[in-house]
This record gives sequence, C-alpha cells and structure tokens, in this order.
Amino acid sequence: MKNTQIQKGRFENRTTFLIALVIMVFIIFMDIHVLSQTTGENYWFYSENQPSDDFTDVLMISPTDVYFTGITGTIYHSTNYTNTFTSIFSASSPLNTIDGNDTFLIAAGDAGYVTKSTDGETWIELDLGQAYSESFKDIEIQGDNIWLIGTNGLILYSNNSGISFVKQNSVRAEQLNSIDFMNASTGFIVGDNGLIMKTSNYGSSWITIDSKTTLNLNSINLELSSSPRIWIGGDQGLFLASYGATFGETFLVIDTGITENINDVYSPIFGIVWVVGDSSTILGLRGNEFKNIQLLETNATINFNAVYAINNEAIAVGGEIYFNKEGLVPVFSTDVDWSDWWFFVSEVEPLLLKGMVAAVKVIVVAIVVGFMIGLFMATLRTIRNRPLNIIATAYSDLFRNTPLLVQLFFITFGLPELGVNPPLFMDAVIALSLNTGAYQSEIIRSGIQAIPKGQMEAARSLGMTNVQAMKEIILPQAVRLTIPPLSNEAVILFLNSSLLSVIAYEEITRVGTIVANATFLYSKTFILVALTYFIVTYSITQILRSVERKLKIPGLGGGAL
Repeated sequence: MKNTQIQKGRFENRTTFLIALVIMVFIIFMDIHVLSQTTGENYWFYSENQPSDDFTDVLMISPTDVYFTGITGTIYHSTNYTNTFTSIFSASSPLNTIDGNDTFLIAAGDAGYVTKSTDGETWIELDLGQAYSESFKDIEIQGDNIWLIGTNGLILYSNNSGISFVKQNSVRAEQLNSIDFMNASTGFIVGDNGLIMKTSNYGSSWITIDSKTTLNLNSINLELSSSPRIWIGGDQGLFLASYGATFGETFLVIDTGITENINDVYSPIFGIVWVVGDSSTILGLRGNEFKNIQLLETNATINFNAVYAINNEAIAVGGEIYFNKEGLVPVFSTDVDWSDWWFFVSEVEPLLLKGMVAAVKVIVVAIVVGFMIGLFMATLRTIRNRPLNIIATAYSDLFRNTPLLVQLFFITFGLPELGVNPPLFMDAVIALSLNTGAYQSEIIRSGIQAIPKGQMEAARSLGMTNVQAMKEIILPQAVRLTIPPLSNEAVILFLNSSLLSVIAYEEITRVGTIVANATFLYSKTFILVALTYFIVTYSITQILRSVERKLKIPGLGGGAL
C-alpha cells in the first residue's frame, strides 16, 4: 500500500509537470509565430502641421512650451508639438542653436548672429562688441553666465545675461561643436578632430583632454545626478562616456552598433540617454548598453540634428520633427480591443518570452559561477586554517546579511565610480553570483559536515592528504547530499532575478512593468508574468527532483522515502 501511494504521488507530479510543459511549448510556438510578424521595436511619430524647414535645434522649457530653430533663420514656438507650430521670429542669418532658462532665451547662428528674448515673443539682436564672421554652433547658460562657441575655436563669455561679451582663449582653432557645464565654473567643450576641452574657472583658461580619437565630436551632455556622467557623440557612430573616479579625465567607448554620424546626445533622467544622427538614427542608451534602435513611424530617411527630452517625452529634429511620448518602452496601439484576452496574450507574451530568455541566461551563468564560489568558500570554512576561515566567513556573512537589491545597486552604479564599467548583463551576473555563492557556501558546508568524520579518518589512514580526502571522498558525497537545498536556491535565485528590473535589465518583471504602464492593464499583465515565472520555476523544480533521485546516496540523507 505504501509503495502504491509513493508511485501515485510520483505519477501526479509527472502529470502536473507534463501539463505545465505542454502549456509552455504552446506559448513558445505562439510567440515564434507572432515574433515573425512583428518588429517589437519602439516608434517615433511624425509631428503634424509642422513648418517646412530644416530644423537645427530644439529646446523644451516644458512639454507645452517648446522652441525650434531653423536653417531659414526662423524661430518656432509650440504649445503642442504633435501638431501646433507658430513662427515667432525671423533672423537675418540661419540659426544653429537655442538655449534658455526661466529668465531669458538665446538663439545664435551663422555670421556671428545672436538674438535674445525675455518673453519668448520679442527678440533683439545682441551687440557682441565687434563683428564676427564665425558661425556659432552651441550655447550654454548658467544663471547670468552665457557661453557661445563656434568655428575657428571661437568662445565668447558673458557674466551679465548677454549685456556684454568677452572673447576667451581656446586651446586650438578647431570648430567647436558643443558645450555643457556642471555648474557656473566647471564645463566641457567638444569639437572637430577629437577635441575635448575642460575649464574649472568659468572659461578663463581651458585644458585639453586626450579623447584617443581624431574623429569629429559633435555633442556633449553632462548627466548631473548623484553619480555625474559625461556623454559624447561623434562621427561614424562614436560614443564616449566618462564617470566614476575618472570623471572628465578618461573616456570609455560604448559600442553603438552603427556607423552613421551622431549629431546630438541628451540625457533627461539618470541612466537614460537619447542619441540622434544621420540616416534616421535614433538610439536609446539604458544603463551601459544601447538597448533600442528606435524606428520612425514612416519610412522616411531623416538626418536628425538635435534631440531634447523631459522624462519620457522626447523630440528629435532635423529635416522633420518627430516625437516620442513613451520613452524607452514599447508603444502599443490604442485602436485595438485590448479586452480580448487571447489578443492581449498574443501581443504581450512574445515580449515576456524575451524577458524569460534574458533572465534564464543570467541565472544559468550565476548558478554555475555561484556554485564554484560556494564550493571554494565552503572548503575554506571547513579546513584548519584560521585566516582562510575568517575570509570565507566574512564573505558569507556580508552577502547573506545585506539585501540583494543593495548589492545590485552597488555593482551597477557604484563600480563605475571606481573606474570599473561592466556591461549591464555582467552587472546582473556579478551581483547574483556573489549573492547565491554565499548561500551555496553555507549549503555545501552543511553537506560536508553531514558526512561522518570516520570517512575523513579512513581516508587519512590510507595515506591521503586532507586535500586529497576532501577532493576524492568528502566533496563528491557532500555535493550529492546538498542537491535538494541547492535546487531550492536555484528556484529562489530565479525569482530574485525580478530585482534586475530596477537596473533596467529587461527580464520578465521589467517587461511586465513596461507593458502594464503602456496599456494600463495591470491585472492581465501580471497574471501573464506570474504564469511565466510559474512555468519556468516549476520546470526547474521537476528537473532537479529527477536529478536528485538519480544521484541520491543510499542510506545517507534523502529522508525515509
């Protein structure tokens, strides 16, 4: 009777597993079908009723207060950049750039032309003290301080809101393309032939920084958060970044995957950077990787000159104006019936599948690396060497008594400040590996201690050293004995991978959050998220139970059954 119940229980487990497996296979096949028909990319939308011009720059004071400059010398204003534009000023020269604050706006362009407005409607040409033939390429405003940069290394500075200007000395007579300041005294300029300059005294003097490139650098943007960063875009898809302990001194190259010229970069919030350039190039940088190559609503080929964003609302301008109100998230059509459950599943589950694959990749690597760490640390805990015991104990206590989320934040955002900048995938792997390694070390240590001491004594009596006995006799049995708790740790680690969503790693929870925020269908979305987690974790559990039964040591552990 007892054996029948045992076999019945196993039969029920296998039946449940097969049902879950069938569901998973069905979903995967459905996902492949849908993925073959959809791009899954984000879209930027064409602004209706826009003027006919080649737009050179854009400034968002707010989403309802936006200014554009055009190659015709016209300044446009919009209170609804999706379809409403008003021409408010026409200059005598083409305008290349515009900037402003709560007090005034400044626009500048070719032939040394600069104009200012205090209300956004009335514009006056500024007296620069002398006539300049150079073209201004960018403006920086910090309070009452204004910098204008342009061709032939021209730098003009005003500390009185543009009433008067003085010429500052540039390091080289290159074309200067972009300027940005951390505060009123410290700023950076980039230009042609790989030029990067820095000042710490309001521009009274500038020093050059080795960019390790001779390509033209077209745009610079400083992300001034608790962990300040510098982003620079240049020709042939070159993208440079500087942060951490070497902030502003050395620059890393981040692969964009493109060869088109990058004309502008802008970071609206921490960790998100928009990049625009030639041939309809719009990229989204999240964390340390370019996650999205954005697609336009139309098939037009546009050379984009500038981008500006406030939170998730962004505008890219060039030959035409395009906008994105969603940010780096999938855009879902509102013209379909989302109440249809199967339609919703067919649209969303492919995205969750991508998240599941991304999560599994991290977990597989983390489990393997964590096991090696755990095995090594457990061995150090059990040998007779006090310094090594202390090191292994300190590691285990540190990672088991601090939150995984804190460890994840430190590795993702703290290491770059120390000059270490692994890709986002490696951030996730390192954090999860170190965390699970601490727990696995305790599991394996308990397995080692469960092996009767007589086995070690017998091995030593046969002439084996402690290392040989541990390697050949103790560890093989300890690992087999700890398969059940290690299996449980693998499941827990997969569930903990949901925390990777906070660093923008696109695993299941991150994808589910994006979908829910885009569609406002939270219950439906997270039912699918929960089902995806269940299918994976239940499959892992059943597979590991099968391994456990095959490797169980007769007469040692494993319970009465």
